[in-house]
Amino acid sequence: NMRGTMCKKHLKIARLIKQKKAGGTELIFDEVREFVPDRTNGDLADQLHLQTAINSFVGSLSKETRAVFVRRYWYMSEIGEIARDYGLTDGNVRVILMRTRKKFKEYLESEGIEI
Repeated sequence: NMRGTMCKKHLKIARLIKQKKAGGTELIFDEVREFVPDRTNGDLADQLHLQTAINSFVGSLSKETRAVFVRRYWYMSEIGEIARDYGLTDGNVRVILMRTRKKFKEYLESEGIEI
């Protein structure tokens, strides 16, 4: 089905990006650990609650903030690459990411998700 194909495609892209940027991947995971709880051992309800909260939060962001956030934490793009693609400075991207991580953490906590 189409959804299964898209999921496989996203996983393949993510895998390729991880391989391409192996050096920077750990830094990105360190950033993510600040605001996303580890739910790998949680029950399905907890995982679905987290997934719904993530989707809701990302959907509430402005177009530019969403693009920067998704590029960094989904596609694992380098800060300089994001800055270049969106006509921002590296500093602008870092500030957007820092503020968005803070808001995301607060949002998750307001949804009853412990960090």
